[in-house]
Amino acid sequence: MRPANSVSVWVQGLGIVLLLLCIDATAQKTPRHNDLVALTPNADKNVQLLDSYLDDLVSGNFERAKAKLRPDYTEYGPGASESMNLNQLTESWERAAHDRTEQSISNRTTLSFQSKSGTDQGEWVMSRGVYNWRERNGGPVMSIPFQVTAQVVDGKLKNTYMYFNRVSAQDKLGYTILSSDQDPELYLIKKVIEDETSAWLRNDGKQMQSCWADLSYATHTLTDESGKAYVVSGPEMSDQIARLSAQKPNEPGITFSNTRYEVRPNGSAAWVTFEQTFQKPNGERYTNLESRYLEKLGGNWKIVHMTTLPKK
Repeated sequence: MRPANSVSVWVQGLGIVLLLLCIDATAQKTPRHNDLVALTPNADKNVQLLDSYLDDLVSGNFERAKAKLRPDYTEYGPGASESMNLNQLTESWERAAHDRTEQSISNRTTLSFQSKSGTDQGEWVMSRGVYNWRERNGGPVMSIPFQVTAQVVDGKLKNTYMYFNRVSAQDKLGYTILSSDQDPELYLIKKVIEDETSAWLRNDGKQMQSCWADLSYATHTLTDESGKAYVVSGPEMSDQIARLSAQKPNEPGITFSNTRYEVRPNGSAAWVTFEQTFQKPNGERYTNLESRYLEKLGGNWKIVHMTTLPKK
């Protein structure tokens, strides 16, 4: 007679065997690197194709660059839903050539491989490096890392996938990304007001002057420590600002915040009131009641009149 627990032992053994078979089957299905990709005999040609294409773009030789692309060429990126056809790509690089100088690629590494199966089957080439340029008209020098992967068909590029940090580039160029519920004009008005105060705290006369309108009727109304009010006119104020950088710096570590903004834009003019609070490193705080009259000149908001009164 079979022992009572023999069936249980037999079932447990069967379970272990089945588990081992499942593990083995899973291991067999896990793709390995050499199952997916391989070296291609055209690796050197593909590397030269992509490198020379990128070099043509940064050197402004667009006709030679286009000769390396198929007629149905598409470039994707940097956003997931973004793409450009051949004509759109050419227009984009022509604009870049107009706005930039000293374009180059540095720290570049390029390699090629062959995808063995699936929708990506075929020859590919990929490169990473740093794209460098200088903005025209005294603009900043820019260096942006990039990565590009391209499909090669019949010795030409068919599709490329270009990735780089667009936000980083925009930050370096001074751009600001606003949410859909922010008014760009209100943002720019507040920014010039706050930039002027920041420049004053740093004793940066050049930056401060750039926030003011170069107009004869520009004025600043304020009070002295005794409470006496007076007005600084345009020419006198320009002289004071010009001497600002040579004056004794403000106490380091002072910070400020603007609150209770009321902004009333009206075409190319705007009236603004707010409270401005300064805080010293020792914790001492004082608040002023502020107003600004601004005009939009040459597309930029400039301060024309400023009133500063201590809040009692």
